[in-house]
Order: sequence, then structure tokens, then C-alpha cells
Amino acid sequence: MTVQVKYKDLIEEFVKISKPCVSFENLEEIKNEYSYDIGSKRKISGIQNLEGLIKVLEKYTILAYDDIKPLYYIEKRYIKKSDLITKLKNYEDWYKLMNYPSYYNMYQNDNARSLPKNNHHETCDRRVSLNSLPENSGLNSHNLRLQETPKQLSQTLNNKESKLKQIVVLKVSEQLGRSWRDVCRFMNLKEYQIDELENKYPCNLKEQCNKALHICISQNNSEWKMSLLHALEKGRRKDVKEVVEKILLRNEI
Repeated sequence: MTVQVKYKDLIEEFVKISKPCVSFENLEEIKNEYSYDIGSKRKISGIQNLEGLIKVLEKYTILAYDDIKPLYYIEKRYIKKSDLITKLKNYEDWYKLMNYPSYYNMYQNDNARSLPKNNHHETCDRRVSLNSLPENSGLNSHNLRLQETPKQLSQTLNNKESKLKQIVVLKVSEQLGRSWRDVCRFMNLKEYQIDELENKYPCNLKEQCNKALHICISQNNSEWKMSLLHALEKGRRKDVKEVVEKILLRNEI
């Protein structure tokens, strides 16, 4: 059984068992618990049931196949059923045993079913599922990890860093608003670049901010994390800075 199937089954079982135990008041409390991590009042207000909550938690990478802490939180506080906690623990034990690479993106690899011949060892990209390997390949995650070359390990880290940048940019773009200009100026974005972005994406602050952050991060290269945190501090957006710090801590490389 592949990790995405196992995870999907766990979520379905969790919702089936938990839904009758989660009242409207409970749901509002859970939404409030994760409102800071989600950071979008519109998304939070749109959550009408437990299924919707789980989808939003997954979208913002708060809940994932390799991090089911929110499920434990909901179970411990509102469900309190031993059979459910057993299912959660069994899933985690199974996941550890399978030893899947972290950062496999199940949502981007639904159509990935095969790898090019003579390229089995290129699976160090954390977003490639072991399910992509031919059934008769004889390779498993343990063998792949042992056979990684220094070049492959470097590529793995680069992929993980790229994923982290995408998460940060997405979250900051959703929350920064008109402050993006001041913050990006502190990251040495030039005035002509700001003007170009405003002309290219008129009336779209989120897109302006998104593109500006990509430019700033690429300019700051290996120092992008510290540069962004300093810029948010100087731009008086400590609220967004705290969000970024939490993301960096949760996804520390």
C-alpha cells in the first residue's frame, strides 16, 4: 500500500469516528486553535465541518502524511476514543517502518506512475513517490537512501529548500498586503522593480508581493531567511515575522 492511500484511509477513518463527537462549538474552538497558522480569516470562516477543516489544514501544510499532530490534538481534546488513538499510532509506526522520504508531495504526483529506464537512483527528489518505481524493480527506500551519491544528496537539500521558499512566499503574500513595498525595500528591491511589478499586476497586491518576494529571495540567496525576517521586523510586520519563524522552525533543514 502506498503512503498516499494509507494516509487517505486514515483521514477517512478519522472523520468517520470523530465527526459525531465534534459539535459546532468544538469546531469553532479548533478553528480558533489553528487560525494563527492558517492566517486567513476568509478560509477560516469558510470551514463548515470537520472535513473542511482537514482540507484547509492540509492546504497550509499544517496537516500532512508525515505530520498528523493536529489529529492527535483533536482526538485528545474532543474525541477521547482508544480505538482512534490506536489507529493514529499504528499509522505512524507503519510510516516509520516504510521510511518514505519526507517532502513527498502526494498532490503533485497522482499521475506519476513510472520512471525512465536506468534512472531508478534519481529518486532522491523528495517529491517523487516510491510508488513511481516499477513493481519488479527490487528497490526500496532503504536501498535508494544507501545508494544516494553526494550529488543526489545535494539535490535533495536543494529540493527541500525550494519547497520551503514556496511555502514562505505563499504565506507572506497572503498576509503582507500593501506593506510588501516597504518590506521588499529592506531586502534591497529597487524602485524601478517595484514600479514594474505594480504596472504588470495592477490591482493585484498578492501577485505583486509574490513576484517581489521571489526576486528578493533570489537576490539574497543563502541569506534569504535572515534577510526576510529582518525586513519584516524593520517594516513593522512582526505578526508576519512570527508566522515565518513558525514555518521555518517546523520545516527546519
